[in-house]
Amino acid sequence: MDKFRRWEISEKETRETFSKNIGLPMNKNISILFHTSLDDYSTLYQSIIAFVKKLQKNRYKCIILSDDFVPQTKKNYKAWRYKSFDDLLISCEIWLSKHDDRINGTTKIFSYALKKYNIKPWEAILVDDVEKNCKIAKKIWIKTVVATSPRQTIRDVKKLLKIK
Repeated sequence: MDKFRRWEISEKETRETFSKNIGLPMNKNISILFHTSLDDYSTLYQSIIAFVKKLQKNRYKCIILSDDFVPQTKKNYKAWRYKSFDDLLISCEIWLSKHDDRINGTTKIFSYALKKYNIKPWEAILVDDVEKNCKIAKKIWIKTVVATSPRQTIRDVKKLLKIK
C-alpha cells in the first residue's frame, strides 16, 4: 500500500500494481476501464441512496470505506454521488486498505475508521460485497452484511438495526 498514496503513483504504475495484486496480466479491457466513465458501467442504486437518507434522518452515520485506486478515485469524485454519504474514506488517501488487511489478517482500516468517528465496534455495521472483508471486520466485533443486491442489503441492515 506504500505506493498508493495521495496521487503519488502514475496510472501506468497503478495498472501494473493492480495487475500484480490480482495475479492476472494487465489486458486491454482493464486498461480501458481506467478511462471509462463510471456512468458507463456502474449503477447507483436509488433504493440504497434513499435508505441511506432515511438512516441519516435517524442520526445514523453512513460512510463509504473504499479500496479505490488513484485514477478511479479521481473519476469517482467527479462522477459518483459521494454527497449522499456522511463521509468517505479511500485507501489511497488514508494509506490503509481492506485488501492489505485481508492479506495480513489485520484490521487496521476498520480500526482507523472506528477511531476517526469515535464508534464502538459493536455499534458499527460494515456493508461490503466482499465476504472476506466482512470476516476481517467481525474479528473486532463489527456487525457485517455481505451485499448481494440492494433489496437483500437493506433487509439485512434493517434486521441488524431492528428497524422496519
